[in-house]
Amino acid sequence: MAILPKIAVIEKPAQKPTCQNLDGDGQSPIITFMATYVLAYAHNALTGAGICV
Repeated sequence: MAILPKIAVIEKPAQKPTCQNLDGDGQSPIITFMATYVLAYAHNALTGAGICV
């Protein structure tokens, strides 16, 4: 049995940024990339990639 990493989801109340963001979507590309990577990793880990039962 594999030990799966625990992923905590923490929600914060919406806050206005202290400075104008030039991206327009309110998110940094690095944060978006990391979120995508973590979600893909968690999906593969939780679905048991490569393991047939």
